[in-house]
Amino acid sequence: MNGQFQHIIVPLDGSVCAEHALPLAARLARASGARITLLYILEYIPEYVSSPVPATMVSQESMAISEKQARDYLVRIQKSPVLSGLALHPDLFYGRPAATIVENASLEHADLIVMCSHGRTGFKRFVMGSVAQQVAIHSPVPVLILQRSDKEEIEELAVPFRILVALDGSERSEAILKPAAMLSVLLSTPQTGNLHLLRVVPPVHATDMDEIEATTHANRQALKDAKKYLKDLSEKLRLDTLRELPVQISYSVRYDKDVSGAVYDAAMVGNILATPAISAIALTTHGRHGIPRLLLGSVTEDILRHATLPLLVVRHPDKKVETQGATEEKQAPAVKQEKTYSPFIAF
Repeated sequence: MNGQFQHIIVPLDGSVCAEHALPLAARLARASGARITLLYILEYIPEYVSSPVPATMVSQESMAISEKQARDYLVRIQKSPVLSGLALHPDLFYGRPAATIVENASLEHADLIVMCSHGRTGFKRFVMGSVAQQVAIHSPVPVLILQRSDKEEIEELAVPFRILVALDGSERSEAILKPAAMLSVLLSTPQTGNLHLLRVVPPVHATDMDEIEATTHANRQALKDAKKYLKDLSEKLRLDTLRELPVQISYSVRYDKDVSGAVYDAAMVGNILATPAISAIALTTHGRHGIPRLLLGSVTEDILRHATLPLLVVRHPDKKVETQGATEEKQAPAVKQEKTYSPFIAF
């Protein structure tokens, strides 16, 4: 099935954990006819950068050794049975991992990045400041982050691949819908895709006795509005936005002050009670409130910390990428033998 995802990037760092993204990327590539770029990134400190500690300098000799090991590694990975028959493109860069991944995705016109939340170097930290999170915040394309460390569990993700899509009622949060639908359809083949739309409504609390009646009414109205929003949106998706995709759509509203907890609970309860089970959570990095500051605030941090499901993240196109201050030290560009990319963003 030809679809939106025609070029998939899988960042690698030589670790087994990073390789756990390969089975799902391969499954997607087979369903969509996509090519896969195996992006290996070597971090280094250029010799022209001054340092008070000479030992931090990376010699040309050690760089050459690291590069040979990386190229040998990529040759071995390409021979992996899970990638058999797929169009593969190995790529080796020197640079900052997050910046290099984002830059490569932009300049090489990728459609999706598939990566694990743990790895050997920069990939090993997935909370604030981690490579995976930085990529999700700044990537110009959707990012599918795998939380599981068990390769067999990733390979055996359920079919149909049902995705819980967290929304906050804003158009910005709806930017996730089409990528989520396409992902679900591709990973659900030969069955139809399946999306479950979730709106979490935080309650308004009265500050004194005189406000109880008004706040009760406001909360009831908020729930009513949320249900109508999801009903109308579901109809719009079926009749317009997603009409060409074989995808089923359901929805629900949760009333909870803990937005991230409600999203997580909905996904986990869905795995226990729903048929089919929830296979992944999808979020937009920009919204209105609660789910609003996804990947920039506590909501997504909590989801990333507790969820064991894959997470699909889309940065709203209107969100500007923030760079570090001009007074901070500039990062080295991503360097490749055949070509050199200028820094896309400094992390």
